[in-house]
Amino acid sequence: MPLKKQERKRRILALLIFPVVFGVATIAILLRVAFVGMPTAEDLSSLMPHAEVEIKRGGGLALSHNMTGSVGLLLEAAQAAASVPVFDEAVNATVEKERCGRYGLPYTGRVERRRIFYGSLIADDSWHAVLFTALEGYGVYHSAAFVESNRTQMKFPRKLRFPVGSNNLRLLQSGIFGPSTNVTVDYYVNERGW
Repeated sequence: MPLKKQERKRRILALLIFPVVFGVATIAILLRVAFVGMPTAEDLSSLMPHAEVEIKRGGGLALSHNMTGSVGLLLEAAQAAASVPVFDEAVNATVEKERCGRYGLPYTGRVERRRIFYGSLIADDSWHAVLFTALEGYGVYHSAAFVESNRTQMKFPRKLRFPVGSNNLRLLQSGIFGPSTNVTVDYYVNERGW
């Protein structure tokens, strides 16, 4: 169904005003898409600094030159938290029995606190987000499971950031989520489906 003349004029005006409102960056992105094509995953990931860690002798982790500033502070806080045991008050059977009774559940005599599961996709996420999540949930999770793919959600190829044996994977599994939190990364590779 063709657009009315008035509607076409409004849309053209909106398209002309849009770059002015959102500035030069919008124009640059539109020109890049128009003349070069959609940016690839490598183009987009090159905009974010890749934070790598180095393994020190004796098994410790060291910041590389580009993991300083706020990310470095977060990593130091996460590593400091990893050296402190999780505070768990003793389980009081009477209190637990009353709590279970409020919800109509039987108390089974559990003597250890339960932990919850954490799961997420992981790709080119900032270390800020990863370390904040680790600090906020320190010692809370029984296990933290991540899934990494060799493709973006827009189906562009991308390099794995947490492959087996990498320093990034070692940092993720270094105890920043808790002293007994099991951290795993599974890989989703499905080239036949594309």
